[in-house]
Amino acid sequence: ELPESPVFDDPAVLKESVNREVAAILKLLRPEERELLTMRYVLELNFKEIGDILGISQASATERHRRLIAKCRKIEEGKSLSDFI
Repeated sequence: ELPESPVFDDPAVLKESVNREVAAILKLLRPEERELLTMRYVLELNFKEIGDILGISQASATERHRRLIAKCRKIEEGKSLSDFI
């Protein structure tokens, strides 16, 4: 008897795949880059708060975030879904 194939429109399966992809990308980032993403998306800090913590301006925090997201997208471009399943 064969196991059931995963159903890729199932939200749980999609979430698991996305989480694996995010984890793989995060492993490729420097600790300070992961810290910035944690402040923004886990702690839900705004760029002024992030800048205050890092000792930089709000504009600098915003720019670092913009460059970091671009870096993550570039990393992701070289991968396919099969790399994470």
